[in-house]
Amino acid sequence: MILKHNKANVIMAVVMMSIFLTCFCGQVLADTWEGPFKYTVTGGEARINAYYASNSDEGIDLIIPHVLGGFPVTSIAEETFLLRKGTIRSISIPISVRELGSFSGLPALEKINIPDSVTQLNELCFLGCSSLSTIEIPASVESIGEGAFLGCTALWGVFGGNGITSIGDRAFFGCSSLRFFKIPEGVTTIGDETFAGCTSMRSITIPERITSIGKDAFLGSGLNTITFESPETEIYDSEDTIPRATKIIGNRFSNAEKYAKKYDRAFQDINEVNDEGITTQDIMKTAIVLLVLACFVLVLIIARISRQNKQLLKTIEDSGSAVEKANLPG
Repeated sequence: MILKHNKANVIMAVVMMSIFLTCFCGQVLADTWEGPFKYTVTGGEARINAYYASNSDEGIDLIIPHVLGGFPVTSIAEETFLLRKGTIRSISIPISVRELGSFSGLPALEKINIPDSVTQLNELCFLGCSSLSTIEIPASVESIGEGAFLGCTALWGVFGGNGITSIGDRAFFGCSSLRFFKIPEGVTTIGDETFAGCTSMRSITIPERITSIGKDAFLGSGLNTITFESPETEIYDSEDTIPRATKIIGNRFSNAEKYAKKYDRAFQDINEVNDEGITTQDIMKTAIVLLVLACFVLVLIIARISRQNKQLLKTIEDSGSAVEKANLPG
């Protein structure tokens, strides 16, 4: 009986401890407001669920706090800014945040900083942020989700992102101002419609590690040239994958050349001819000849200066001798 009683006490203690841990270390079920932020707490970390400010507040430069209710802010929910569409101009996110929600539908958003703690940009993350012109992606970000920048019509430059290994379908669909984006070396595939509608894009290089280009990847883009560093990169078999006016640059007998021949695209050997019809070998030969000529001219200049110095010294010596003779007694 004593053993049974002790066992019951142990079970009761475990249950009470579980309840205690759930209440104080687990999730706080009720949303809590602090200033304009509504948040919940899970495992001692705060998650922002909503932001609300007075309707009179326009052009807001929002600073996300790193602590709410004494708990570090580590995530921002998907619908956080739903009530403030059209009023937020910039957002500053603290280093404590690991997970971004969605900033979609913020047409006034011009600037946002992404801290080094973030590892991914979720799908539709910046959908319709039509005033966002540039963005700096830290090296900590490993993936760009599907449609992450879809419809960001003012976005002309995407910088950084050296740690990215995955870019989702339609990631930059309709980014009509996009001119600068270097595909990170770690990326291995370009998905469907990734750069479709990027009408300001003029050239792009597909790194050697890219194994495939998806359906309509560059449909309706403004590409003048597209360069394939690998002969093995597979290009989706459709005439809409690469625009008709785009010159394809790649290796001879590569998949890029096969695509160009099949769909009547201009092709240029990556190792030979440039836009002026000059071979790389010719360029090297010309550079060597110019270097030799420059060295020859330099030698002539040095020789000339040396002769002039010798003549000057001789003139000085002759003048000295003449003076000495003139001063000799009769």
